[in-house]
Amino acid sequence: MTIGIIDDELSNRLLLRSILKTFAPREKVIVDEGLIELAVNQLNKLKPEVIFLDIELRNRTGFDILKQLEYSPAVIFTTAYSQYAIDAIKARAFDYLLKPINETELVESLQKFRDMVDQKKAAISPIQLQGFFNIATNEGRISLGYKDIFYFESSGSYTYCATQTKKMIFSKNIGEVEKEIDMRIFYRCHHSYIVNLTKIARVEIKRNGRIFLNNNQILPLAQRKIKEFRSLFNKTNGK
Repeated sequence: MTIGIIDDELSNRLLLRSILKTFAPREKVIVDEGLIELAVNQLNKLKPEVIFLDIELRNRTGFDILKQLEYSPAVIFTTAYSQYAIDAIKARAFDYLLKPINETELVESLQKFRDMVDQKKAAISPIQLQGFFNIATNEGRISLGYKDIFYFESSGSYTYCATQTKKMIFSKNIGEVEKEIDMRIFYRCHHSYIVNLTKIARVEIKRNGRIFLNNNQILPLAQRKIKEFRSLFNKTNGK
């Protein structure tokens, strides 16, 4: 798990680092910042999965940082003030810890996040992922496991099948592919793309959507598909 720590007091950041090093040594702190502008830049660049975020940051707040993020991490507010709890709920905070930070509460919060991630991974049954898709390429006939396929991409009357390491083209249009695969695992996110729901790292939704895969590929999410996709993705990932 990757961590970001945003607090304008160095002593608070050092305390969180010390707690994590002692009680959660597997977690990696990749952003440690006290200035809002630098924090936003580093968070958007490195994208830690969990952010420990102070609320009162000199003349601004942690909420100002959240408005500028280009992705959706789990946010655990760390603050000395209880009056921001409602605002934190509205901002969809994962947790709200009051200072002075209690080591047990912090570790429990991280464990809750880890459990949530594990539940998402387990939401699609192993039996479903044991399915295969057969394609005929220039290299011969290939049988690919669903677990190895990241997405399908349309190319006219042909389709590309993308895995972790390569893209293979075969002579079926994407509509034919959609009829042959298990659509409990895959989703037609765009007229040119079918994505494997188990390969999604995160989703960014503004006017249109973008789907970020575990192999750093980015696929488009059609605007007309956003509502349906949210419902399916949450169900598939155990939300």
